[in-house]
Amino acid sequence: MFVAQIIWAQTPTTSENFIYTKTYLSADGSKKTETVQYFDGLGRAKEIVQVKATPLGKDLVLPVTYDQLGRQTKTLLPVPVATANSGIHGIDENTVNSYYGVANAFSEQRLENSPLARALEVSSPGTEWSMATGHTAKMLYLINTDADQVKKYNTSVSWNNATLTTSISSVSFYDVNQLSKNVLTDENGYVTIDFKNSEGKT
Repeated sequence: MFVAQIIWAQTPTTSENFIYTKTYLSADGSKKTETVQYFDGLGRAKEIVQVKATPLGKDLVLPVTYDQLGRQTKTLLPVPVATANSGIHGIDENTVNSYYGVANAFSEQRLENSPLARALEVSSPGTEWSMATGHTAKMLYLINTDADQVKKYNTSVSWNNATLTTSISSVSFYDVNQLSKNVLTDENGYVTIDFKNSEGKT
């Protein structure tokens, strides 16, 4: 009596640039995870496939998109699709939006027009949280002023009887324009202000 068994090999799309990763979760190799990262001609990620990662054995596909300046301003949600046995799916933004039933199945950043490209506004997935609604997190990048009155604590350290003691020797205020001031206003209007010195310390 002969028993025929068909084993479907995991074959990434060879016409694409890719990195294939297999991680074994058990000693006998019966449990494992497989991921394929596909890249465009510039070496940028364009699709990440977690092979048969869902409970139903579907691939979990995460497409990656860029704006006209080559910046990744949107982070799309992953989509489960019928497995392609490690092959590329070519999922785009419209497919992701259609699956979730919204026009913005992604988080999005509005960046400043400078080489630093810092985020000025960040939105979350879902109609109520889209960039157009203004229900977003907003950032400001400033420097300290007289009105901020940021305290500066000077400390002294002493060593007595095998004991290290630290104490505050004086308290003053930072001079104007000495600190960076980052202001974060979250989606509910709550404000957090973070001051940092020239060494990046809060």
